[in-house]
This record gives sequence, C-alpha cells and structure tokens, in this order.
Amino acid sequence: IPDHKKVILFPCRIHPQKRPFLMLEIAKRVIQRDENACFLVAGDGPQLSELKSKITQAKLDDWFVCTGELSQMEKAYADSDLTLICSLKEGLALTAYESLSMGVPVVSSDVGGQRDLIGVDVGALVPLLQKEEDIDNRNFTKEEIDSYVTEISRILGNEDLYNRMSLSCRKTRICRGSHLRTSAGYWSPPRNDTNVPHEAYTRENRSGRCHATLKAQIPPLLLP
Repeated sequence: IPDHKKVILFPCRIHPQKRPFLMLEIAKRVIQRDENACFLVAGDGPQLSELKSKITQAKLDDWFVCTGELSQMEKAYADSDLTLICSLKEGLALTAYESLSMGVPVVSSDVGGQRDLIGVDVGALVPLLQKEEDIDNRNFTKEEIDSYVTEISRILGNEDLYNRMSLSCRKTRICRGSHLRTSAGYWSPPRNDTNVPHEAYTRENRSGRCHATLKAQIPPLLLP
C-alpha cells in the first residue's frame, strides 16, 4: 500500500450487529472528502457477499479490500491508520484493545463498555442514533453518518494529533490496563512499560509495512 494511503480498518464479523452497511455509507463520504482514503474489511460473516455487491454497485472497488477472515489480525492492524467500530451493540470490543495495542487509534460507536477504553486521547466515540432492537435497519441518519466522517477526517487529517494519539494508544490505555495478549500472537507492552518511544508509532514509521498476504489483494489503483 503506498505510504500516502490512509487505511481505515473494519475488523469484525460481517453481521447486522456490526452495521457493515453503515460502514459503507461512512466510507462513501470519507472517500468523497479524501480519495487517498481506503477501507480494509477484515472478517467473514453472513453479510459479506452482499456487502461486496454493494461496494461494486457503488463503484468503490478501487477503495476497498475485503480479506475475509484473517488468522493473523496483527498484520491488518500494522497496515492500518485507524480502526472503525460502528456496532449497534458491544460489550467491550476486543478489536478496540487489539487496535490500541498496535498503536492504531479507534473511532467507535458509544455502546457497551467502549467508553471505558476509548477516550479523546486515543480516538473518538460517536453517539448511537439507532435503537438496539432495530437490528439490520439500514435507514441510517445523516447526523450519525456525518459524525463518524467528521471524527475520521479530524484524526487522519492532522498529523500531529494522529501521532499523539498513536503514542497514547499503547502508552496510556494499554499500559494502565491489563497486559493484553491475544491468540493472534502479537505483543502488548508490559504493564509498567511507560517508556514507549514516540517515533515507533507515527504513520510514517508504520507505512510501507504492507504484508504480502494483504498486498496481493490491493486493487491496482492502490499499488505504487
């Protein structure tokens, strides 16, 4: 993936609870604002086939990569600049922990326990404007879509802000909480390791680290 591309990761089961079609509406507006943005959908599920169809219908194939289920999610986080979680409901999303442990800021719906992890120093929370019981209702409000777009654009459009958030993701949230290790096998910093170098988590230092398993699936428009 070229260094100038801004990769937004959507890591989840492609299921109505995760609102993949809200993600698509958000993506349309983000790409309208910045054609250097692209979306990486990492996950499988009952709505993946329909989502791919809708992406094609919207003529957005050049801005999307759908990998299906990945056995090593750390590769996806390493190639991403921001993680998007727009679920209708969650407990405390493991993907949020995983993302922060890799220094990747998170924009999430304000549901479940997300508020306990996602603060203004590591990303943004967006108010839920849909009833939990209205699962798979695709009549998303313009207000809710615009709120996600605004936060994504704010974070990815300000390099200094982004780099501060990326550092805080690991230094502030993960180091103060439980030492997280996941089945994916990538590491989280030890609980008391507060001397994480700032340079390690800038977009410049993460860019250019696309793994072959993902790069093979990047559309031609996104390749150098």
